[in-house]
Amino acid sequence: MDRRTAAPARVPDVVGLPVGRAQDAVLDAGLLPVAADQQSGRRPDLIVTGQQPRRGAQLGVGGRVQFWSAPPPPGPDSDDGPDQGGGGGLARLGPRPTAPSGTKKRT
Repeated sequence: MDRRTAAPARVPDVVGLPVGRAQDAVLDAGLLPVAADQQSGRRPDLIVTGQQPRRGAQLGVGGRVQFWSAPPPPGPDSDDGPDQGGGGGLARLGPRPTAPSGTKKRT
């Protein structure tokens, strides 16, 4: 397929993936992964923390996707009990509880 007639490649979302998997995802999309710093390209145990361009952007086949990475969060503590269910990982952001309808905040 000629690069001039190739369909644009969609940038995958690689934030939160280990560097090795992120590089594979970018390559599978027909794009070139580029580490923003030297440690990212050499340490596949790091986690991708940012990317440019953002997910969903369209680039020509062979376009560059730059990414930044950091060490993964620490694992569970040793005092978490027998199942080691420390719940490590990234914090999930989502809806927060609100005050019930019709209540006033006292001053």
